Amino acid sequence: MYFEAVLDLNIQEESGIRMDTLLIFKRKTSASVDFYTPAEEKSEEHFVRIRTGDRIQVKWKDEFVLKDSKTKKLIIRGKVLVPEAGDTIPRNVEKRIAFLKQLNKKEEDMISALAEKKGFQGLSQQEIFDFSSLSKNQILNVCQSLEQEKKIRIVSFSPILIISRFHFDLLKKKILSLIRDRSRSDSEREGMALEEIQEKV
Repeated sequence: MYFEAVLDLNIQEESGIRMDTLLIFKRKTSASVDFYTPAEEKSEEHFVRIRTGDRIQVKWKDEFVLKDSKTKKLIIRGKVLVPEAGDTIPRNVEKRIAFLKQLNKKEEDMISALAEKKGFQGLSQQEIFDFSSLSKNQILNVCQSLEQEKKIRIVSFSPILIISRFHFDLLKKKILSLIRDRSRSDSEREGMALEEIQEKV
């Protein structure tokens, strides 16, 4: 399996991470690491893609350590950012790093970033459960806070379904445009006035 993570210490040698690495998370398994940011960069955080020898269950912000499999010496510590990364490396690495940087912040940033990525489909409560360890009440509180900040729109409360404010506004414009065109072509039919519809959405 693959997951994406952030490594939060300076890395001296890239080869020490790539070869014979042991991932310690609840139980031990072998692991290999691919860097999105060059390992030789003197950075406090490196965004990476990790392949594990065994399938393990991980969630957003779960912590782990990487050790040398022979000496058992600690190499580096890290945090999970994307529990299921898929088999292919993203084509646009810079865009992926920007997404991972958002996930490396608070709960609000994580949910907002996921909602933006889901686009017009919206982000469901179950998807947030699968991604993180947040409870339903925590998810609801975060979503209500994000809605007040006009970053997302809550479409449903039970179960929770949200859409990014950007995509909601685009959808709203498209719907109102369709209604406007329809009302012009069929002006004699009775129905709710366009102004009333605009107020409700």
